[in-house]
Amino acid sequence: MDDIYTRFWNKYRLKTEACNISDADHQCYIQHVNTFINAHPEQRLATLEGADVYRHILGIAGQKTLQIAELSQLTDALRILFVEMVQATWSLNFNWDLKFSIREPVSEQVVIPDNTERTQLNETPIVTIKV
Repeated sequence: MDDIYTRFWNKYRLKTEACNISDADHQCYIQHVNTFINAHPEQRLATLEGADVYRHILGIAGQKTLQIAELSQLTDALRILFVEMVQATWSLNFNWDLKFSIREPVSEQVVIPDNTERTQLNETPIVTIKV
């Protein structure tokens, strides 16, 4: 059983190297992927879908201890996992270009008028993190 895990992580490392991920960042990528896998213990990677990845990223984004660079790194780590390794068909159409921004907490309720421009579906989504 250990051989399966060793081969998996060796293959992942090769994929990160092919994507020009530095040795310094490699361990962070492994940690992000390992956290994702552990969050779905009863599921095979091939059965997971884009919605699962998106929920995971948003859940992690809600944690106040992460920096924007770490969230971008998480997204890239999962992109390598699903596009390069699992080769999930949905991953080719998934919007991996998530943009993260941090906003200060709002002290009053904000009302958004009905005529406010909405983000188009083909635009890069922006994930807002309240701190």
